[in-house]
Amino acid sequence: MKRVPFALALFIASAGLAGAETLDVLDAKVKNDPDNGSYGVMIYLSAPSGEIIERLTTGNVGRNMSIELNGKAVWLPVITAPITNRYFLLSNMNKDLAERLASDIGKAGSIGVTVMMPPGG
Repeated sequence: MKRVPFALALFIASAGLAGAETLDVLDAKVKNDPDNGSYGVMIYLSAPSGEIIERLTTGNVGRNMSIELNGKAVWLPVITAPITNRYFLLSNMNKDLAERLASDIGKAGSIGVTVMMPPGG
């Protein structure tokens, strides 16, 4: 697997900003879902970063997670289950968006992630 130097800055917010983590990303690839025709970006993490994202997502199932590049939100997924491996998928995009996002992640070197309470939560 090709290693892409990349850091994922992780900001967790529940009743405000709770802390920050940096996650090393080994790769970011465009993935196709043949069942529905949508695309996504698969993010591959280093082993230590995989452990961090597992700990953070385990306590935040049901919350939204804002994915940010250069200070701007680019995707707002819901954490539907703990991430218990070293990769996760940002899904339900069209091909152009997935290709642009994967490229931008590779170029940026870091992304911000804010975990928050869902609306009404």
